[in-house]
Amino acid sequence: MEVLESTVTQAYDLFTKKDFEAALDVLNNSDEDINNQLSTIEEDKRDEHLASIYNLKGFIYLGLGDNNSAKDSFERGLQLNPNSSQACAGLGEVFFLNNRDEEAKIMLEWALDLNSQNEFAKNSLVKVNRALALPDYHNSLEVDSMSEDELTIFNKCITDAYTLFKEKKFDYSLEKIEKAQELLLSGVMSNSTLLKISSLENFKGFNYLALENHDTAQGCFEKALNLDPRSSQACAGLGELFYLKRMDKESKTMFQFAVQHDPHNEFAVSGLKKVNEALGLETTNNTLEEKKAV
Repeated sequence: MEVLESTVTQAYDLFTKKDFEAALDVLNNSDEDINNQLSTIEEDKRDEHLASIYNLKGFIYLGLGDNNSAKDSFERGLQLNPNSSQACAGLGEVFFLNNRDEEAKIMLEWALDLNSQNEFAKNSLVKVNRALALPDYHNSLEVDSMSEDELTIFNKCITDAYTLFKEKKFDYSLEKIEKAQELLLSGVMSNSTLLKISSLENFKGFNYLALENHDTAQGCFEKALNLDPRSSQACAGLGELFYLKRMDKESKTMFQFAVQHDPHNEFAVSGLKKVNEALGLETTNNTLEEKKAV
């Protein structure tokens, strides 16, 4: 692993000296050699090494002020290694820089859950908490912050919203969801609250899909996925959206992730079946499962 170690060491040294362009050049110029070297080791180990490289690239891009490239790098790092504390911390920083404080908080808390000694995540969480008017070291608790009366109103809003959705009164359903979301946002921003907001964003997304407002629906599903990267419904919603846009390959990818996150998600299972048929594949085809079996 000589090429990998020397390349990463050199790039990291340049990064600490704030010579970001040179650090990026070192990594980019060594891509082929690193990939050749990593091709000889087990897939899991290879993915971990590649994730570390993408994470380093992400922090370099942050140093360069290129937040979009940083986001892409951290997302790739997290895809390769879902247990990467640094990828979560990097995404948290990107969200914070883009004024998406709630999403930043949940990513930074996950970063610390994966590695409680991650100093970057600790420091970033402090500044996000301050932006949200929370104590410096607040780390979301798995509790509801609503009062009993508020919880009653919240539950009625959700029940009414589902009834209106079934009656195809989508605009009225959205009004109820918005009211429920306002109640959540008025309380303490805990992980439990953020996950509920994610669920509501998914619900909004399906309402907008029914209204054929595809752009707004996509925004809802993407926000839900940022708040909860393991959201099966958000993946399924994006899968359905891409299917309606006749983007069958992209649709298949999202339905597969939806099924991976929740094999009992019937909407996702049905969605994967129909997109496989559209692609001329076996209805049960799932490339993620095939990769896992190899």
